[in-house]
Amino acid sequence: MHLNIFIVLLFLLFSGGDSLMCYECKNLMGSCVAEQVLCPSGTVCASTTTSMNILGNKAMNISTKGCVLPESCGSLSLNYGLVRTATSVQCCKTHLCNIQHADSTSDRPNGKQCYSCDGTNCSHKLDCLGIEDHCIRSIETTKALTRTLKGCASKTICDNVQHMNDRFKSHLCCKGNLCNTEENLRYMKTILHLWDDEDNLWDAEDNLWDAEDNL
Repeated sequence: MHLNIFIVLLFLLFSGGDSLMCYECKNLMGSCVAEQVLCPSGTVCASTTTSMNILGNKAMNISTKGCVLPESCGSLSLNYGLVRTATSVQCCKTHLCNIQHADSTSDRPNGKQCYSCDGTNCSHKLDCLGIEDHCIRSIETTKALTRTLKGCASKTICDNVQHMNDRFKSHLCCKGNLCNTEENLRYMKTILHLWDDEDNLWDAEDNLWDAEDNL
């Protein structure tokens, strides 16, 4: 019996079929030989491709394989004009199904435009690519400087900006052609603060009702 088939059958016998066998390749640069690993329960097999372009030229392309949580599957793209980073996480749910490398995300213009920055000038119009369907503004604040970056982003980036752990202190997204002007972003920030204030009022009212019930 082929060794790989034997390993899978043996794994299924003792795991009860709750987990997957997947290919894993952790070498970030260059090629690597994928190994077969037992994934934790609740995860799926995945192939991941991450590319970085600087000034329109491909600077890095990384392919990995392994086990991921289902919510990590999908594609994301963040494009500030000078630098664009895109990741594709292609998932599958059968044993050793991630043998192929993930396809790169599309780099074709999709018809949407957002403002981008070149130094302090943030009036440049940037053509969004592939899945980039939102505009974004990011602010980096350090002891030495405060820097603003603008560009295009995918929905998957904007849905998770509050949880992004990077050097930027704030991110703000909007959906609409050239919507990331300072005027529009200030208006959006005001609306978000109003929603937060309303949520706080509801929380305060709930606390009053709870206190009254305890009397």
